[in-house]
Amino acid sequence: NVIDPRTKLAVSVKPGRPDYRPGETVAIDVAVRDHRGRPVRNAEVTLYAVDEGVLSLTGYTTPDPHSFFNRPRELAVASHISLTKLLPENPANLKFANKGHLIGGGGRALMPVRKNFVACPLWEPTLRTDRRGRVSARFKAPDGLTRYRIIAIPHDGRDRFGNTTGDVRVNKPLIIEPVLPRFARRGDRITARALVMNRGDHDGEVEVTWKRNGPALTTGPATHTRRVPLKSGQTRTIAFPMTFTAVGETDWTWSVRFGSGEMFTDAVASRLPGEEPVPLLRASQVGRVFGTTNLLAPVDPVLLSGRGNITVRISNSPYLELRGGMDYLLRYPYGCV
Repeated sequence: NVIDPRTKLAVSVKPGRPDYRPGETVAIDVAVRDHRGRPVRNAEVTLYAVDEGVLSLTGYTTPDPHSFFNRPRELAVASHISLTKLLPENPANLKFANKGHLIGGGGRALMPVRKNFVACPLWEPTLRTDRRGRVSARFKAPDGLTRYRIIAIPHDGRDRFGNTTGDVRVNKPLIIEPVLPRFARRGDRITARALVMNRGDHDGEVEVTWKRNGPALTTGPATHTRRVPLKSGQTRTIAFPMTFTAVGETDWTWSVRFGSGEMFTDAVASRLPGEEPVPLLRASQVGRVFGTTNLLAPVDPVLLSGRGNITVRISNSPYLELRGGMDYLLRYPYGCV
């Protein structure tokens, strides 16, 4: 298989600097040249940045359109339809969501709270190079302290392609990361932990604070503070024991302070749901109301003895009694209705 060198584009990615702090503006410059090193004008560039940790978990490889379109192929005929991917027949599948996650929290103005954890902070699918074969992009550094892979894929005309990668790191000299279970149940006694990392050049004492911003699902005060020594390059685990006494979701803020100035502080928000210790029981009742009617009379007494929520739907149409059956028919995946 002979490859025409004229079809290969040389592309380079250069960030403004290798390290950024959360919230700073990251600058990315891309240059596209042909096989002779000349700038390629008006080439279309797909440029994006993704959390390296996410790419490692998924085994992601950089797209290589040049190899894809120039690989040997046998004679074959294939038919495809993309309609099923664009419009699922089941209405329950008509959902679109961002794969990144954003969790809430609070914080003081002097210590910004990290809560903007975005897996893909940059997505520019159709950038065009200028007469020097260059294109640039800017994005706000997320709050995730990690390395982001910068991926650039240019193409020009019918058969000229290229690809390359770079990276940029979002980092801080003092870092706190909560280590929590995915959930807790009412009555659980857990030890909430936080990892404190000193990546700076100074030794000293740090102040670690846990603050509850949401509902009081745990016993004890709303704020706990510990002071611990921390050497340069050292990582320590700080424990906060607590007992869950209620059900719901609560937001916590974890912060660490060393010396003065924003460069030597860090704060991050987390959310931990509290659930019931036993599986939930659900029941539905359908009936008609004539005058004064006790709607809870036919309900299982076991349900009434527990804690939970009651939803009442009222309608003057008899179709209310068919609501569950109609939902099943409309969402049935084989198009009977």
